[in-house]
Amino acid sequence: MKIITDHIIFRFLSRITDFFLLNILWIIFSIPLFTMGASTAALYSVMFKLIQKNESYIAREFFYAFKNNFKQGTALWFGSLFLQLILTADFLIIWQMDLAFLGNILFVFLFIIEFFVISMSLYAYALIARYTLSLSAVIKNSFLLSFGRLPYSMLMILICLLPVILTCLNLYTLLAGILFYFTIGISLLCWLLSHISLYIFKIF
Repeated sequence: MKIITDHIIFRFLSRITDFFLLNILWIIFSIPLFTMGASTAALYSVMFKLIQKNESYIAREFFYAFKNNFKQGTALWFGSLFLQLILTADFLIIWQMDLAFLGNILFVFLFIIEFFVISMSLYAYALIARYTLSLSAVIKNSFLLSFGRLPYSMLMILICLLPVILTCLNLYTLLAGILFYFTIGISLLCWLLSHISLYIFKIF
């Protein structure tokens, strides 16, 4: 019994160490900002291997995946960033125009678009990391998954938003949230999203 317990503790500590290393690598490789897409694709790629027990050297796998997915990850990042800027500008314009009932309708419409833009981005990085597809095929499949697996899309966005909401409650949660995101937070969220993505890819 003690041997089993020691093994479980060792595996847990080993996984926490992996998550911490991946978190640091993701942050470092995202610092230039324009590389954040490639860094996210690399994070997914290594996380998929960890989940499926195809473990190797974490840093080496991350470097390889970063290099291999750089073009598509960067293109996807700039594309999604451009859409986010347009949506933000639209939100601000509608807010300032004070269109009453029409404004509320437009707000709802923009929120729906925002939902699917974020959802497609989550699927797209996972697809880039998991399969060898053209960028157009990645976008097409991300779109189909966002609509075709709507409950899972909502769950994935909730997983991303909930820690942010909890972080913004007060000063203490803000400090705790910063510590969380700079240690294992990003990796832990990616681990959860990767499990969901693998399941969806299997049944899609």
